Amino acid sequence: MIKGLGVEIIEVPRFKLAVERWGRRLLTRLFTVGELEYCMAQRRSEDHLAARYCAKLSYMKALGRFVPFKNIEVTRDEVGRPSLKVSGLKVSGDDKAKVSITMSHDGEIAIAETLITTE
Repeated sequence: MIKGLGVEIIEVPRFKLAVERWGRRLLTRLFTVGELEYCMAQRRSEDHLAARYCAKLSYMKALGRFVPFKNIEVTRDEVGRPSLKVSGLKVSGDDKAKVSITMSHDGEIAIAETLITTE
């Protein structure tokens, strides 16, 4: 059964301007150390950061409530698929909830979609 679905899209140049304006202060509020290490090692770090920002917002939309950004971490499995690690939160009290996420970035756009399902 579908418990929630969320999608978020952002213009990468707009996100990059916010990072340039607020710098490290913004990045450390939105992202975990692991996310920052991964993204900053990429050629176009702003694309990867923007996609992760979208992933976190799409998760909150699917969940239907706010979660502190640093409680959500976008990770990658052994084949590179994105997944979420969420600390200190259960999805509607259901331990069997499954969270599926997809992210993409191309040109000036980053997007992410989250699907929360239960058996």
